[in-house]
Amino acid sequence: PNGPVRSAWQASGFEGGTLGYPTGPVTCGLKNGGCYQNFQNGAIIWSTATGAQVSPNGPIRSAWQASGFEGGPLGYPTGPVTCSADGQSCTQFFQGGRIDWTATAGAKITRQ
Repeated sequence: PNGPVRSAWQASGFEGGTLGYPTGPVTCGLKNGGCYQNFQNGAIIWSTATGAQVSPNGPIRSAWQASGFEGGPLGYPTGPVTCSADGQSCTQFFQGGRIDWTATAGAKITRQ
């Protein structure tokens, strides 16, 4: 289907990008009317407040999941995962804070 989730998948490179192929349909009914679609390597999460954001599998997504996904204190992601050039550190911002990951310390949640 067309819409913000598909547009985010397109921007990520469709099936040739980091997410791979969809593994299910767009599903709505999340907190504050949000929607998501799962992919082979993560998900795209959408809310009216944050737009469609890519949530790739990995330590940041695992920490967000452990905190309760969008229903937890962090809420929805507000931007992509960004990593250092050497890949040794990454960050993703959320409505209620951020998750930082480093190769040496792992994932750490910082609430606003």
